[in-house]
Amino acid sequence: MLGAFIIAIDNKTRENQYHPLTEVGGISALKHLVITLQKSEISPIIIVSKEKVEWENHLMKMGVLCLGPDDRDPATKDYYHEALALLHTSCSHALLTTTDYPLFGVETIKALQEAEEAPVLPAYQSTSGFPLYVATKDLLKIYESGEAGTLEAFLHGLTKDVRLVPVNDSGVIANLGASKQWQELLDQHRHTDFRPVTKLMIAKDSPCFGPGTYQLLEAIDTCHSVRNACRLIGLSYSKGWRMIHEMEEAIGLTMVARKKGGDGGGQAALTPKGRLLLERYALYVKSCNEAIEEIFDQQYSRLMEDLTNYEESAD
Repeated sequence: MLGAFIIAIDNKTRENQYHPLTEVGGISALKHLVITLQKSEISPIIIVSKEKVEWENHLMKMGVLCLGPDDRDPATKDYYHEALALLHTSCSHALLTTTDYPLFGVETIKALQEAEEAPVLPAYQSTSGFPLYVATKDLLKIYESGEAGTLEAFLHGLTKDVRLVPVNDSGVIANLGASKQWQELLDQHRHTDFRPVTKLMIAKDSPCFGPGTYQLLEAIDTCHSVRNACRLIGLSYSKGWRMIHEMEEAIGLTMVARKKGGDGGGQAALTPKGRLLLERYALYVKSCNEAIEEIFDQQYSRLMEDLTNYEESAD
């Protein structure tokens, strides 16, 4: 399982006026980055930003966990450590990038995943860029060592002397925070191809199991805790339990086994029936998506050409 850690760089003092939430041609650099990661089936995607609320609103319903200053949290809370700990809990490796480097492509991600060893960086025409592909245990270890000191030193320590993977992708070296032409670069790299977007649900009288519940059960299976699972996917603890209760009531079976008490608080785990439901739903979604991709390619592979020709003939 591969996750992603996006670090928001402070853009308020940028002379080029770059901000990852500014939309160019209908899409922001941040949304472009998230879509690229999602097309590569990367989860979880975690962002640390000082502007948490604004970023959460910008990415609403995109399935991204935003961490940052919150009125309910102590002022000394370390959001970077929280993000790295959550990643280490849920996946063995992660892609790390900053909001200055949002334009790398899906093929670059594949090339990094195929590397024999981590950490590795992509390189375009012998110049290294981002994202960094790294084991989450190493990310957490380096950060917890305290040797980094600053964010810049942390990134430098991670990327120093790492192996480079050559890629044919100029997006890996496109530093929008330092470019006067960042709007043109974003416009050039926009996702211009149509793609199907589906949301598959299972229902009786009403929907009782879908992507959100699947993600919650998967996180519980990883974390062995409903509270930590909710933190991992950005749900409130109360909403997570409500989803579990509603699912179990509709299906008529116990899917999450609870164990109260203990020094570390309550624990939770999927029952054998819960794990079977998780596995069958994943296979169902995979089969449906493969069929949908095939049908989509057949029907819409030449959509823009057909639409253009239709308009010209109508004229």
